[in-house]
Amino acid sequence: MQLLGSGKNEKRSFQNGSQATPKWPGIGIGSALAKRNLSELKKVAEKRNSKARNFGVVIHEEHFPADWRAFSGFDVLILTGHEWQKLEAKQRAAVHDWIRLGGTLDLYVKAGGGSLSELGFGKESEHEEPNQRLIGLGRVRSYSLQGEIINAKVVCERVTKMGVRNRGAELAGDFRRPTWLVAEDLGDTAFSFRYLVRAAGSVWNPRRADQSFPACRQATAASPFNHHAP
Repeated sequence: MQLLGSGKNEKRSFQNGSQATPKWPGIGIGSALAKRNLSELKKVAEKRNSKARNFGVVIHEEHFPADWRAFSGFDVLILTGHEWQKLEAKQRAAVHDWIRLGGTLDLYVKAGGGSLSELGFGKESEHEEPNQRLIGLGRVRSYSLQGEIINAKVVCERVTKMGVRNRGAELAGDFRRPTWLVAEDLGDTAFSFRYLVRAAGSVWNPRRADQSFPACRQATAASPFNHHAP
């Protein structure tokens, strides 16, 4: 798996990534918690979802992105309060942007590590609990951390059944809706994309080229997609 960001963290690769499915969200976990807990988290994840090859992707501090797009493959980020405080301002801003678009940030904070307000997430409203903030389409949640070990079963429960958004499940559900016109038209038929998008939003089909698009017609002749034409 690759996370793309900017500056020093322009491109980073992460090994042992999670197998996100409609039943298991995409999870990123900080190295501080992963060091002592990842093995047990993986065991619980596999019991809950046999297709989950791992609990999640381990993100090290030196690889932490500063662009929200790098987190677009994640539904949940799990960090310690200390890891969060050590991030640079632009890295925290990237996470904030990702949360607004539907991400869930779970912070595990030791005693005296600060409340959500002290960690930069503002005061709770009258409708919010002290350990949670709703931000845009997403949320931040704070949990107590005792020592270095977390309860794997409880953590897996939190990331799958407590209001966490799972984009994989959403996309799968959308496609199965009988009222979705694209699904009605395509059904389960396999197909390949053969369209080029031009300026001003116009769409050109290379199979229907005419004299109006000579440049596109020439590009099609050299296009590797031409070798897969039905």
